[in-house]
Amino acid sequence: MVANRLAAGTSGVVIAGSLLAVQAQTRPLGFAAQAVTVQMSESVCRLSRTSVKIGSVRFKSMNFGRRARSFSIARRHTPFVRPGGTRALTVSFGRPGRYRYVCAARGRPPSRRTGFLRVVAPSAPDRVITAVGDHTSSATDPEDIAVKNAVVRINPVAHLGIGDFQYDNIGTILGGYDKIWGPRPKGLYPIIYPTAGPTHDVTSCTDARYQNYWGRPAMKIYSFDLGSWHIISLPSAAVRYRCDVTGITTALKADLASSRKRCTLAFMQEPYWTRPTGKHTRENGVKPWVQALYDANADVLLQASNHDYQRFAPQNMSDRPDPARGLHAFVVGTGGISLYPFTGTAPNVEASNDRTYGVLKMVLHANGYDFEFVPVAGGTFTDSGSGTCH
Repeated sequence: MVANRLAAGTSGVVIAGSLLAVQAQTRPLGFAAQAVTVQMSESVCRLSRTSVKIGSVRFKSMNFGRRARSFSIARRHTPFVRPGGTRALTVSFGRPGRYRYVCAARGRPPSRRTGFLRVVAPSAPDRVITAVGDHTSSATDPEDIAVKNAVVRINPVAHLGIGDFQYDNIGTILGGYDKIWGPRPKGLYPIIYPTAGPTHDVTSCTDARYQNYWGRPAMKIYSFDLGSWHIISLPSAAVRYRCDVTGITTALKADLASSRKRCTLAFMQEPYWTRPTGKHTRENGVKPWVQALYDANADVLLQASNHDYQRFAPQNMSDRPDPARGLHAFVVGTGGISLYPFTGTAPNVEASNDRTYGVLKMVLHANGYDFEFVPVAGGTFTDSGSGTCH
């Protein structure tokens, strides 16, 4: 018996006896699919599951065996080669699993020697995202421009806009934020995922100006996936104006229950975990959402509203350190508007700064993440680290 394991990203795996050389491809084919290229020598191998395509001919599969999923290519279609020669055969695996193969020399019965190949789903590539909130209303504001330039240098696949895109209210977004970060639909606009905060993004439950600009309802939860990550936008403005908070909580729980991603990140404007300033302390109205995230083993919570940067140790709903399943919370309100000095501390604060503009950069891995606070040009404060998904 011959056994081997094809791990995502592995290349040049040679099964014992040189019966089969397997090379992983990075492109997934359908759900949880894996493609391999088989270089056959003088033996002819019968391989695994779903269909095999050689040139323009597609061969159907035949299942057999209780312990392993496998099929044999019909003998008349098998691409025989001369001893010492090679022939490429690309096999698409519909799903991960344990596969059986047997080989046969031309004109001879199949070998009694059975090999097994274990195929795993390809790893999701790393994704770089950025996040920041609390901007100005001026198209010439140097701090806001510097923050945008920092994002451009990072070149993320997605940017999370953590609310308060302008001052005084959404009516000024075209004159300030849009000119710096857009103009819509160009610039960074296509990769920005927004969330609605109160006062500056919307002024009531029925304020339609946010949706007119962003193309998303202000008071609705939405989510999307990036690789192994499920990312959720929560409209904390709904708490201020009492816009069906219970309905949003129900929608959040359903969203979390339906996700099959290993890692979860949520972002919202109003902070649940924050050091106090002269303007903001904890927003208790979002507690049901934070509780739902914690109960679902979510990993990261990004917040803003306080104009500063803060990072907390992973913690539970009792504000106690919880490295096993606690939410890793950040405040990133350093988007350009004047910064707020801290007036006190809070449990589990690991890093904070109220003097530096910048953006949070995150590299999302298949089962974890790296984070870095990137200051604007000329800034000196930095903060970085990593975490593992629950």
